[in-house]
Amino acid sequence: MPIHLLSLGDKAIVEDLCGTERKVHRLREMGLGPGTEIEMVQPGSPCIIRLGEQRLCFRADESLNVLVALLPKPCEEPDYQMALVEPSP
Repeated sequence: MPIHLLSLGDKAIVEDLCGTERKVHRLREMGLGPGTEIEMVQPGSPCIIRLGEQRLCFRADESLNVLVALLPKPCEEPDYQMALVEPSP
């Protein structure tokens, strides 16, 4: 899926970079390549992603060049509450 379809807070792995050799080379120079984990910080156009300790901004046409696979969200643990049950006499 194109990177611009991610929602706020979604994490994904870059699967492929599309476009001209020059565009792909530039994306790789910025540290973006297959296998890289990213997080969507601001969806829309422009979108902002977190890549390690840096943030990258993409306009709509640029975001179409980055294809990602959405990572599953961590499961939330249920809120278990303990109740003290006294034995009946």
